[in-house]
Amino acid sequence: VMVNDKYSEALISKYRKLEVTFDGELIDAIRCQYILKAIREFDLMTSVNNNSRIFKKELSPLFENYRSCGHLIAFDFESQSKRNDFVKKAYANRLLVNPTDKKSVRLRSLG
Repeated sequence: VMVNDKYSEALISKYRKLEVTFDGELIDAIRCQYILKAIREFDLMTSVNNNSRIFKKELSPLFENYRSCGHLIAFDFESQSKRNDFVKKAYANRLLVNPTDKKSVRLRSLG
C-alpha cells in the first residue's frame, strides 16, 4: 500500500488508533476493502435479505413487536419475567442474546 506524505504520519503516529477520520487506522481501512469486495463477489446482501424475510416470517408470529434489519433482530415479551425465562433458556442452549430495556431481546443471526 502506498501512502502520500500527507497521510504517512498515520502509519507511525502513536495516536493512530484514536483518530476516527479518513486517515485513521490503516489496517482497518484495508480490511474494509476486502470485506466490501467479498460482499459484492459473493452477493451476500441477497443472502442477508432472503434470510431476513425467512426470520421475519417464522419469528414475528411468536413474539411481540418483532423488528429487524438484516440479521440484527429484536423482539419483545409480554413481561420482564417471560423475557428473563427466555434468556435463561437461550443461554442454557448456548444462544447468546442481549436482554434490553424491560422486556426486549436483541440478537444477531449468523444466517
